[in-house]
Amino acid sequence: MCISLHVKYPLFLPGFNETGTFSSRYNEELYRLYDKADLVTTIKITRLRRAGHVMRMQDNLPCKKITLDKPDGRRRAGRPNLRWIDEVTKDAEKLGVRNWRARARDRDDWRRLLELGVRNWRARARDRDDWRRLLESAKTLHGL
Repeated sequence: MCISLHVKYPLFLPGFNETGTFSSRYNEELYRLYDKADLVTTIKITRLRRAGHVMRMQDNLPCKKITLDKPDGRRRAGRPNLRWIDEVTKDAEKLGVRNWRARARDRDDWRRLLELGVRNWRARARDRDDWRRLLESAKTLHGL
């Protein structure tokens, strides 16, 4: 992946806010200003999108077999290695999808579900940003 150093958007640098006091900007505020999802949300949605592709594959393809099968035998002692499919299951649970494997087989339904998930995650980021601002203003009022 190539990362461009050219600025495509205007820079929203730290500065004076609406109340006239100097403050730095938080990531959630920058995401809202740039109207882009944060990196973690992008990774989760991309992983769920890829899982939808895998679930719609034919059952005899190696990619689907390797992704969905559990290895035979005993694991080594210690913490078990994370599997990609386990992360997909966690992401789907955070999105509120219970039977994600069945839902992913319907392409249009899965696409709508992921678009709704992006909107929900962005809304949660905005809510976190609002709560953070409220907490900061409460701290300044009480001299903390």
